[in-house]
Amino acid sequence: RVASEFSLGGTGLEPPAAFSWRSRGGRSYVSEAYNQHIPQYCGSCWAFAATGVLADRWYIKEVLHSNLTDALLRRLSSQYVLSCGNNVSKCGTCNGGSDALVYRLAQLARIPD
Repeated sequence: RVASEFSLGGTGLEPPAAFSWRSRGGRSYVSEAYNQHIPQYCGSCWAFAATGVLADRWYIKEVLHSNLTDALLRRLSSQYVLSCGNNVSKCGTCNGGSDALVYRLAQLARIPD
């Protein structure tokens, strides 16, 4: 559903006609997609998605808000989430899981890259 009207609260500002973190100022702020089915099928899309979101948000913060132009786009360990995360936040296994509980895991323990 497309909204017919958008308001920025009387600020006089208009939203951009298009926006993408994939190309902003000649730089991509988005992690590449990874195949979670190598070497075999594992229902871990939730872990790959959540670690990608966390890594992307960290990168955006470091580059845009901290002016660290040499910041690296990291890839957080989905394998750590699958192997160890369930012990900490009950986030899930290869049979499915919760992206929200991966974010909880990140609050409780460091997710390595």
